[in-house]
Amino acid sequence: MAKKHSKTTRVFVDDADLSGSSTSLTLPNSRVLSEATGFSDGGRKYLGGPSEDVFSIETIFDEATDESDEEWQGILGTEKVVTLWPGGDAISAVGYGSGNALGSRYSLSSRVPDMVIGSVEVNMNAQSERIKSLQVKDTSAITANENGTSIDDSASSSSGGSWYYHVFTLTASGGNTRWVLHLQDSANDSTWADVDTVNVTAQTSGRRTFSGTLDRYVRQQRILDATSGTLISSISYLRS
Repeated sequence: MAKKHSKTTRVFVDDADLSGSSTSLTLPNSRVLSEATGFSDGGRKYLGGPSEDVFSIETIFDEATDESDEEWQGILGTEKVVTLWPGGDAISAVGYGSGNALGSRYSLSSRVPDMVIGSVEVNMNAQSERIKSLQVKDTSAITANENGTSIDDSASSSSGGSWYYHVFTLTASGGNTRWVLHLQDSANDSTWADVDTVNVTAQTSGRRTFSGTLDRYVRQQRILDATSGTLISSISYLRS
């Protein structure tokens, strides 16, 4: 069994990495149960209802651009792309994602002699997906094309799926002034084809879906479609 330390936990919200300011993550998976007990039943009975996945985070207050206060304020009442990595974002690591996470509460607490602390609750908004990391978030920006490390899922699937991306840093000059992110698959871990692509020209995030067959092997590819540029990102996926 692979044990994980909390120091590897990662929290990505929209175009920001909030791992450095987050101090606690609680990610329950819950489902509403509707009571279906009748007069003649000897015990209480329930029917499974919709999921109700709300995660909570404690965070250190930071008012800088793309830091905790701006991002958690921004998710209140506005849907954002969120991916959460309790055991870290190493390639093939399991995380949880939502393309329309919606904040319900953000409160700040200040008390002598402690740091100013924020408390956040965010609803995954009926879209808590168990995802796999295709790319460890870059520790330094890449400046040229990259073919990612492949993941072997043992078999292909035929029901489509979805993939997530966060772009934390991007520059591009000359040419088409953009980077192109690719989700690719292969039947033999040698010949690769695009499943889906997206052009990115600035800090951003997204969740995209694809249909049909996804072959056994999966990787990400990042292409510089410019004369020069830099990129820091995170990419993940799931099979439906």
